[in-house]
Amino acid sequence: MTNRDVRIGLIHGSQELIEETLRLAKLRAYDVTVAPFSIDHAIPAGQQMEKDGIDIIISRRFTASVLRKHITIPVLAVPVTFFDVYQSIWRASKRWKHILVPLYRGSVESEKIVELKSMIDAEIHYYEYDNQKEMEAAIRAGLEKGCQGVVGGPNTKSLAVKLSMECEEITSSSESIGFTLDEAYWIAVNRRTENEQSQLYRTIVNMSLKSVVAVDQSGTVRIANEQANRLLNIGKTHDKTYNIKDALHSGTVLTAIGMGKSLNYHVEQIEGKQYMIEYLPVELENKSIGGIITIEDIESVMRAENEVRRSITRGLIAKYSLDEFVYKNPDTDQLIGRIKKYADTESTILITGPTGTGKEIIAHSIHRLSRRKSGPFVSINCAAIPEQLLESELFGYEEGSFTGARRGGKTWLVRACAQGHHLLG
Repeated sequence: MTNRDVRIGLIHGSQELIEETLRLAKLRAYDVTVAPFSIDHAIPAGQQMEKDGIDIIISRRFTASVLRKHITIPVLAVPVTFFDVYQSIWRASKRWKHILVPLYRGSVESEKIVELKSMIDAEIHYYEYDNQKEMEAAIRAGLEKGCQGVVGGPNTKSLAVKLSMECEEITSSSESIGFTLDEAYWIAVNRRTENEQSQLYRTIVNMSLKSVVAVDQSGTVRIANEQANRLLNIGKTHDKTYNIKDALHSGTVLTAIGMGKSLNYHVEQIEGKQYMIEYLPVELENKSIGGIITIEDIESVMRAENEVRRSITRGLIAKYSLDEFVYKNPDTDQLIGRIKKYADTESTILITGPTGTGKEIIAHSIHRLSRRKSGPFVSINCAAIPEQLLESELFGYEEGSFTGARRGGKTWLVRACAQGHHLLG
């Protein structure tokens, strides 16, 4: 990301500060947009900047505090140091003997302003304010007490002019402006990166066919994909928060969340329909902070299972039929009759005979004539399997049954191909 990719907005009433900000921004190759400013138009200006795609806004402290309540993009305040305030009051003392100093309540300068009274050859009248109405009241109070001028920022100056009172404007140093520009740039860069990552995560989660819900340890929903929103009506309640217990009533899931333990293959009914629910806890610094719930309807699970079975058995079909069994000996007619008879049974069938007599064709034919003809037909070449491994290959084994056993064990071939036939040759 280049400097020009980040767009910084500047809302300020001081032409001097605007010019200095633009000068410093040009040196840094920052893209800065200045909005026409007055105390009555700061909010509309900020909202328009947000619509225009500005990443972050810089303003003075009081204006910044107001803008933050009306827009969602970050707003930074250009810092005003105690030295900046001192310089402005010192300049004002050369002009007036009674000075009004209204300061934003809670600022560092408001705590130290009392110290200046003994350092300045003028009477200082100090007021704190939280909003524009209180600021205007402070200026009127100063006029009533005989204050000849006021010290403050652009907002204070604008109100003072309306009330026919002179103002010594507090300015910010170039260092403070440059620092704020750099902070604004990197905050915007990091915010955009986080937004891009969040959008990628949301897209990944929404691509899932399952309902996915992230909850904290109390079960409060933090994030949910679109499928979960539709299934659980998340976001449609009037409450600010939504707890998973409002949708899942058995308590099994809540118990798993509270204990920070995994939950697998749990079946629960939601709105009269069966769903399979799983829970995976998430830990941070060895402490459970919640986890991920996935919800999938049983019908989808069964369809997926059937598709997997079809994929596994695809190609495992009987290739030959009795029509392809060529013979001349009339006695073979009796064999064909027995084949058709045996094909209708559930018993194991042993086929023997010299090489080339058609044992494999008979095996295939039995399968195609049987009630299992829709199942797989698996041919196993026993001669290619070492004698000592034949039993484990055919009938499988559990994990750890013997040295070198495959992790997770091995499913036995006969069971893996259930509901079909097997030719062992």
